[in-house]
Order: sequence, then structure tokens, then C-alpha cells
Amino acid sequence: MSATLRAKADELARAVTELRRINQELEEFTYVVSHDLKEPLRTLEAFSTFLAQDYGDKLAGEGQEYIRHLVLASRRLGLLIDDLLTLSRTGRVIHSPRPFDWGPPIATVLGDLHGLIQKKQAVVAVEGELPPCLGDPERIMQLLANLIGNGLKYNQGATPDGTGSGGRGP
Repeated sequence: MSATLRAKADELARAVTELRRINQELEEFTYVVSHDLKEPLRTLEAFSTFLAQDYGDKLAGEGQEYIRHLVLASRRLGLLIDDLLTLSRTGRVIHSPRPFDWGPPIATVLGDLHGLIQKKQAVVAVEGELPPCLGDPERIMQLLANLIGNGLKYNQGATPDGTGSGGRGP
């Protein structure tokens, strides 16, 4: 083996070792963070459930809907934290791709973002029927939430002439 080739192989071996070390640190960090998030989440879930049970009948429909969204979002956050814990242990994709329908993930995301959609006076519409998909519905839901949420947060909205402001771009 030539000296140049040997030097490249040694450099590659060092890079692989460094990547393994960084991945190990990332897995440990993910485990610690996800584990630390569990306790405040349990408190949030417990008190939102107490609110629903003890005061739900005293609230108007909108108040009950807010509590219902809080409880459901807390449960989904718990599942995401569990997925993070699983990921930190395995270092790979959590769920195998499977067929799913777009309706439930879209409905969940729009429900979660309902307040922001109203605040921005936005309309989120799905054009036509979406075909069945093969993937991880939970990750797709996260993707949709990020895309729609960012679109709502960073879009300035329409200008008086209806052309739109172009968001944060130049």
C-alpha cells in the first residue's frame, strides 16, 4: 500500500472513530433529555386530567375543547418522548413503514394548530383526495406539524392587493 493510501486509510479510521464517539454522546444526551422530560410531562398530564374531571362540566364548550386538546397533546408528547428513549437505545428508525391514510394525521395536526391557525386568520386546505401512503404515520405527522406550523409562523399573510408578502425572504 502506498504511503498516500495508507495516510488516507488512517484518516478515515480516525474519522470513523470520532463519528462513533459523537454518536454515542448524542445517544446518551437524547436518553438523558427524554428521561428528564418525562416527569414534567406526567405532571402536565395529571393536572390536565384533573381539570377535565373536576371542572370540565363547569366550562363552556370552548373551554372543554381546550382541555381536550391539552390532554391529547400531552399524550402525544409522551409517545414522542418514549420514541426518543427508544431511539436513544437503538440508534435507528423507530417504526417500520406501513400503509396509512392521510386523514387522521392531517386532522390531528390541524387540531393541534387550531389556535395558531385562528390567530393568523389562516386557511389550511387539502386539495383533493390524497392517495394512501407507505411510511411511519407518527413521523409524517411530525413533518406535517413542522411544515404547517412554520408556514403559519413565518408567513406574513396576504397584502391588501392579495399578492402576499413573501414571508421572511428578500
